[in-house]
Amino acid sequence: MKKQAGFTFIELVMFIVVTGLLATGILLGYVGALGKYPVIIENSIAMQTAKQCADWYLGQRRLNGYSSVSGSNCASTLTIPGICSVPGGYALTGTCSTTTIGSDSNFETITLSVSGPGNASITLLLGNY
Repeated sequence: MKKQAGFTFIELVMFIVVTGLLATGILLGYVGALGKYPVIIENSIAMQTAKQCADWYLGQRRLNGYSSVSGSNCASTLTIPGICSVPGGYALTGTCSTTTIGSDSNFETITLSVSGPGNASITLLLGNY
């Protein structure tokens, strides 16, 4: 009696079928990920814009003190400085409100929101200390 060497036809067909199913699953996942790619880029642009403006507010707080971003500047709708450039198709809005933590009301909450093809929002809590 000889030992069988190699693969049978059925084993070969099963290998091809299983490999085809795995390849189909991988390709469908890849196509799905590519479909979401523009949304990721647009949200990244929005987040970068919001972060750039938030960095400006933090820098003003460090350089000029708390009063440079609070008080008369902190109305319900925040006036966005010209340094906060916004790419075409996006809009940047900001709100500012006095925040009390415990019994201490020496805080301001600044929220910067970018909307357009992508969306992002950053909230800063600044203290008068």
